[in-house]
Amino acid sequence: MTVARAPRTSRAARRDAVLDRVLSAAAALLGDGRSFRDLGVAQLAAEAGISRASFYIYFEDKVEVLRAFSERLEDEAAATLARWWGAERPPELPELRRLLGELSAPYRTHGPLAAALSEMAFADDGLAHLRRTAAGAWADGLAGHLARGQEAGWVARELPARETAAWLASMLLRVLHEVVPRARDAELDVLLDTGAELLWATVYAPPGARTRTLP
Repeated sequence: MTVARAPRTSRAARRDAVLDRVLSAAAALLGDGRSFRDLGVAQLAAEAGISRASFYIYFEDKVEVLRAFSERLEDEAAATLARWWGAERPPELPELRRLLGELSAPYRTHGPLAAALSEMAFADDGLAHLRRTAAGAWADGLAGHLARGQEAGWVARELPARETAAWLASMLLRVLHEVVPRARDAELDVLLDTGAELLWATVYAPPGARTRTLP
């Protein structure tokens, strides 16, 4: 009789599982007020319950953990951005506010790690490259959205789509990376309300219309 063998776990799946443990460990250590710069691989591995050797099987160094986390954030953002920038109609202000809330959620959930990304982006070329790549991709996606809106008549034709998208995408990413993780709970709603109103007034408001206040 042939015995059925369980499917082999792929290296990528094993790496994801180890990454989950290391990210949880890093968040716990950073939650004590430590800087990511001060964390050692031995600390991360011990907190994650793995050996130092196991860590190096999957990661070149501790910063590679942050690179993988950054890629996860981008993956999580992709579905929200697709609903926003892939739409064939302008979002209403409350819908835009909800979209910003969705984009912000991972940065709140993983606040210490998001703050570590900002801390290390200035010191690591790989992280800096990922941030530049994200900024370029977000600007391209938003520029396409604005151009479609101009063709359909719900974005002002005189608005320079590419330049506007470059400014807005850069500001949005900076707020997500540097402001949202550190904002107090009482500040977050005001922050996101204000962002939604600024974006709506800049991009979608009819000529001469005042910014509407969210309910």
